[in-house]
Amino acid sequence: MMQAVEFTQNLVERSSSSVIMQNKETLKHRFQELRDIEMPKHHETSFIKFTAASVKGLRVGDIATEGVDASQCTLDELDQIPQAGVAAELLLCPRTPEGEISNQPDLQNQIEVVIEPAEDVANLIVSKKAENGKFKVNFTPKVPGAYNIEVKINDDKLPNCPFTMQVKERELAVVGELNLKLFQGDELHSLRGIAVNTIGEIAISDYEGHCVYIFDKEGNDWQARRKFWTTAPPIRRYKFK
Repeated sequence: MMQAVEFTQNLVERSSSSVIMQNKETLKHRFQELRDIEMPKHHETSFIKFTAASVKGLRVGDIATEGVDASQCTLDELDQIPQAGVAAELLLCPRTPEGEISNQPDLQNQIEVVIEPAEDVANLIVSKKAENGKFKVNFTPKVPGAYNIEVKINDDKLPNCPFTMQVKERELAVVGELNLKLFQGDELHSLRGIAVNTIGEIAISDYEGHCVYIFDKEGNDWQARRKFWTTAPPIRRYKFK
């Protein structure tokens, strides 16, 4: 840009009007090219930290800068094998060029996490752990398979990125038995699905009965609450036509 300005200044000061007019389109084209050049983005890589002097010292204190070196940063918990539908967590440890934990403010805004395929990932959140300066990278893979993960700080990749994480099918473990207490006269025929909400209510679908039963967390079909109901039935049963 400075060269173009200097050339233009020399042209105006030393050339005739005809020469200036002849170079008009050339200069216009050159400035347009310069205008279209994308300038590199500037990212904050360090901050100033003030350390107060001790009582014995007669100085006010020391001012030093502290930066983050992506090549020194580490990503932990990579040996886990997440399950589809279950939240996974990685730990990002930001470090200075000297290898120490960085406490740079607003560093969270400079962390970029990309997980592919993006459409199979939910609840991707980066948050700071207050006690040790590390950052939690939480996400929930929707389906089993291979996920490509890349983490950047100030557009600089971490040393082990990108890497592939395998997600397996969700494993369900039997933790106990639930004795479903039905209303007198009701009978379950062909159970096909079960779901639990946040307050412990259990929904069970009966394929042949064409209905859904709602039980409490003890397996009661609300018959125990019958005395509390006046107009509504004691069991919540939804019939489908």
